[in-house]
Formats: sequence, structure tokens, C-alpha cells
Amino acid sequence: MLVDEGSASSSEILAGALQDNDRGTIVGRRSFGKGLVQQQIPYSDGSALRLTTARYYTPTGRSIQKPYTIGDDESYEEDIWNRYQHNEFFSADSIRFDDALRRTTPGGKVVYGGVRLSNGPADRPRHPPRPPLRHPIRRPTAS
Repeated sequence: MLVDEGSASSSEILAGALQDNDRGTIVGRRSFGKGLVQQQIPYSDGSALRLTTARYYTPTGRSIQKPYTIGDDESYEEDIWNRYQHNEFFSADSIRFDDALRRTTPGGKVVYGGVRLSNGPADRPRHPPRPPLRHPIRRPTAS
């Protein structure tokens, strides 16, 4: 299943279920991160309380929540930009995985959770090195 930073919500739930049950491989970049399930309780003065009522987990117990620290709205909102700045969109080696988030599927496949869905470094496609050019590229000469 192909995912990237634009994949969110139900596509992440499906991808996690396929991956955890060894029914599919996730290809692409880290997904967006499912938001929390919240219920808003309005008050008579116009304010409201947002109560988290559920979180999303895959069958092996991986959280697919987008990380959030209370009071740190800027990091939450700037996530995509930060991933771009750290070259995460262009180089698989730029992504670091915390071993505490490592899980193993029933089929023995290593996957990572808690940072949105990702196969981790072992499952990332690697391009074979390009063979050297046999005929160097030459600029045409002026005649």
C-alpha cells in the first residue's frame, strides 16, 4: 500500500491492519498521523472542553497518533515543513526510528509505530548503485 505525508485517518488504520496482519507492505513515506477522537463539551459562557475519548492503535498495539505536546502548537503545525527541512522526503537514511517504538508482526516483520506508520529502515526500497558510464558525456565542440 502506498502512503505518504498526505495519508491520514482511515487510510492509516487500513494500512496498519494490513501491515500488522502480514497482509501487505507499506511503501512510501511516513504517514500524517491520525488525530485524536475528541468530544467537544460546550459551556454556557461560550467556552468548551475537548475531551479525548479514543486513540487509534493497530492490531500489534502501535499507536498511529500524530505526537502532540500540550502548549507546543508550533511543532505540531510545522511537522511537514520540519520533515522537508531534514531531507526526510528525499532520503530514507534521514529518518531516525526509536527502538522503543519497534514492534514485530506475527509473521516476524519489524515495523515501527508511535511516529505514524512506517516500515522503518530495513524495509525501505534501496536503489542499486548506478554503473559507471562507458562513454563519458562530451560537450559538442563548436565548428
